[in-house]
Amino acid sequence: MSKQKQDRPDKRNCQWCNKVFSPLSYRHRFCSDGCSTTFHNHKAGRYISGPCPVCNEMFSTRTKNKIYCSMQCYTQSDQFKAMQAANREKINPKQNEPRICKACGKEYPRGKRTKFCSRICHRKYFAERFDRWIANPENVALPQNYDEFLARDILTCPVAGCEWEGESLGNHVNFEHGITASEFKKLCGFNHTTGLVGQELSAFFAERAKQMLEAGLWSPIDGSCRVDTKSRPRELSLEAKEHAMKTRAELPALRNVFYPCLECGAEVQQPMMGQKLYCSTKCRSKFYSKKNVCECRCSYCGNRFTGNRAQSRRFLKSLPVTCCSDCRNKLNVTHAISGRRRKLLEQNHDKTTTL
Repeated sequence: MSKQKQDRPDKRNCQWCNKVFSPLSYRHRFCSDGCSTTFHNHKAGRYISGPCPVCNEMFSTRTKNKIYCSMQCYTQSDQFKAMQAANREKINPKQNEPRICKACGKEYPRGKRTKFCSRICHRKYFAERFDRWIANPENVALPQNYDEFLARDILTCPVAGCEWEGESLGNHVNFEHGITASEFKKLCGFNHTTGLVGQELSAFFAERAKQMLEAGLWSPIDGSCRVDTKSRPRELSLEAKEHAMKTRAELPALRNVFYPCLECGAEVQQPMMGQKLYCSTKCRSKFYSKKNVCECRCSYCGNRFTGNRAQSRRFLKSLPVTCCSDCRNKLNVTHAISGRRRKLLEQNHDKTTTL
């Protein structure tokens, strides 16, 4: 037996709390780490300092010359803010110097990253250097009612001073005013997919597409009629906003509409948007449980049982189905064993063929 084990006592009193404990070695003098830490802190001594400049409270510390009681008080102090400002000046010496606006020449704080003191100066600066040299488009009167404007057979040109009337407004603005159809739609507030044609011409185009589809001359799968989504405007157009207002105006008339529940037949009040088919989640679960359910046969024990939707789908596809978890585990074990046997037979076959 070593000397340490010989000198180790069976019982000993803790030097801090005087509690009896069983030491692990002859140097073990404390019953826990907490007693050891408290003893050494008390032995080293503490200094009473303060008050803290932030919270005005006295605090104790093991080392001298401490000013703040905690990290929170130090980060809220003026000393910490001055230190941060000094570091920022070292990184960016021009931070406290004001900027000069390129449009009006006034000084403004350097905290802003722009080159102008305001949005008005920004617009004036670029308008003076670019827009006065570029031709302006014709004045366009925006349609007040987009549906009424497009529901006519003969359309009128909304450009001021133009008295044109016809069926294809897009071709007119392109050839007469030099504005493409997409730019004209943005300018007037039409949707990106709106056709600038009259009702008769629109019906003719729809009938022609239907005949080409039936004859096999055109397929909607190819990209001939696909809309370019990258060029679509992200914000809502004036026409879309008008349609949204009309839709919201019709919603109060749908508040008193009731449909029967598909499971229990109780009347279900319809929401403002969408359609509600069940009175509760229980009825919905019952309806789903009865849907697409058939009698299945267990692939392990051969018993007949009524399977759920997933089991019925697998059974109709001639895939293995089990009636309970025990049969499923046993079936998995048999599949695993058969797979191992198949691998061993293939390995033996390969060895015999090589010999």
